[in-house]
Amino acid sequence: MIAKVKALITGHKKSAIFILVVIAIGAIWAYRNFKPVQDEISYMTQTVASGTLSAVVSGSGQVTVSQQIDLSPRTSGDIVYLGMTKGQAVKTATLLVQLDASEVLKSVRDAEANLASARLSLEKLLKPANELELLQSEHALAKAEETKEQAVSDLAESFEDSYNAITDAFLDFPDIMSDLDGTLYSYEIADGETGLALTNNKSALLNAIAYADYNEQEAMQSYLDNAESAYQDARRAYDLNLDHYSRSSRSSDKETIGILLDESLATAKLITDSIKKMTNMLDYWVDYRSQRNKRVYSQVLEYQSTLAANTSLANGQVSSLLNMVNAISAYKQSIIDADREIEEKNVSHNQLLAGEDELDIESQRIFFKQKENALADAKENLADYYVRAPFDGVVAETDVHLGDQVSTGTVLASLITTKQLAVISLNEVDIAQVALGQKVTLTFDAVEDFSLSGEVADIDTLGEVSSGVVGYDVTVAFDAQDERIKPGMSLSANIITDFKQDIIIVPNSALKSQGDIYYVEVMTDGLLQPQPVEIGLAGDLSTEIVSGLNVGDEIVTQTINGHSAATASIQTSFGGGNNQNNEMRTMIRMIPK
Repeated sequence: MIAKVKALITGHKKSAIFILVVIAIGAIWAYRNFKPVQDEISYMTQTVASGTLSAVVSGSGQVTVSQQIDLSPRTSGDIVYLGMTKGQAVKTATLLVQLDASEVLKSVRDAEANLASARLSLEKLLKPANELELLQSEHALAKAEETKEQAVSDLAESFEDSYNAITDAFLDFPDIMSDLDGTLYSYEIADGETGLALTNNKSALLNAIAYADYNEQEAMQSYLDNAESAYQDARRAYDLNLDHYSRSSRSSDKETIGILLDESLATAKLITDSIKKMTNMLDYWVDYRSQRNKRVYSQVLEYQSTLAANTSLANGQVSSLLNMVNAISAYKQSIIDADREIEEKNVSHNQLLAGEDELDIESQRIFFKQKENALADAKENLADYYVRAPFDGVVAETDVHLGDQVSTGTVLASLITTKQLAVISLNEVDIAQVALGQKVTLTFDAVEDFSLSGEVADIDTLGEVSSGVVGYDVTVAFDAQDERIKPGMSLSANIITDFKQDIIIVPNSALKSQGDIYYVEVMTDGLLQPQPVEIGLAGDLSTEIVSGLNVGDEIVTQTINGHSAATASIQTSFGGGNNQNNEMRTMIRMIPK
């Protein structure tokens, strides 16, 4: 049976191959449409490497018939130096005219100073801590810990002092409270005076006001009520405070002593207020009796004297207790402050050991780069005040003099050269990147596989509008002559506006952005992680990475979903090339979603 099949295939070789291909395609179609699709994503990756990158501005133009160009300044100002005369032969880069650049020179000096300052700041961050700095940091930390220990010791001592102050207060409080009670409720006034009814002091004082003096009686009653109310407040506080004090001892815990201290201070203030109210009451009574030439009871005068002495004692206790409250509060705050300082010194010391924070370093690097760019801009502006010969030649015409004021439209001189020249046109976006002296690669439509190098010799300062588009002419001087190149020939020019070597570069396809933030996707152990980057020079295919990546990092250059990856695999299989197949296997990594 097998032999017959082989004979059939051999006899109809082309038909058999066609049928096999159809069957294979059908099988693949069925596999893709009926087999559940695995939820996969494919990533095309590339290892980050360093390399060379150039930024190019392209334009087209023609080889000029004339070998003469007009030189004009790129800014305005007074001529302070004139280094040419008509008919004079000049060499490339010879200074022909200098304009007054005093203001721009000041900007350059300021930019240099700012850059130097930024460099010092960056070097300070990058410089590891020396032995002296580490020693100073350790001493600062030790001092902070000693400060806390002293604050803890002072706090403990302040509680001892507080209990002493409370004890002193309770040596005075009982006598003062007894005097206050006697002033209101004893019978001493009636006992000391003949002809008075046997009543307590409150009644005796009020009865001494004549009934006819109704207003005075009412005022005296008010003084008595205020004095009695203040005394009752002081009595309640004192009784409770005395009970708590009697239950405490010098060995009580700090919390108990602290509560007792606050309570004793409150009691002392109430006692002081009670003394004041009773003093006011007696002063009113004495004043009333004196104005009417009535006798003032001797016991009342004695009460006034006692209250005055008690006022001094009570105020002293308030002051002493308040000082203790404030001292405890201050020492507690000192401990909090010391803890904060210890934490700060610890962080500072650990930073010295570990080095500066990467974010701070990166921020300073960016700041340094900004100052570098500012200096470059200032020097570029300064260069506009110096007009130099773009190539070897002869000054054909010049009509300016020392001290003349010139502007961008002024022709300073006409220069004739033996070099061939070309003029290309650039738009207003590209012209901003072009500067005198930049290297140029020239290719010619009429001469295949041939190129010449040159450099930018002149840039129009004023553009011309054509069909709504502003164009600027750029004159390019050839570095070499070739007899095949004729005036009027069309050419293409690539102006190298920037060039960097040994920099980290990534394909533009790997670079993503969100707002002003650029990032790439880094592959680490099969996992993707977005990595913010700072970009620099940008080319047509690649971009410089200033920070954020290292050589050897693996980054994603393309993301392919499961269906696209399957399609790519099918197309590769039927593409007929083993090289293609190997390349695909190397570049695509299958990552389950």
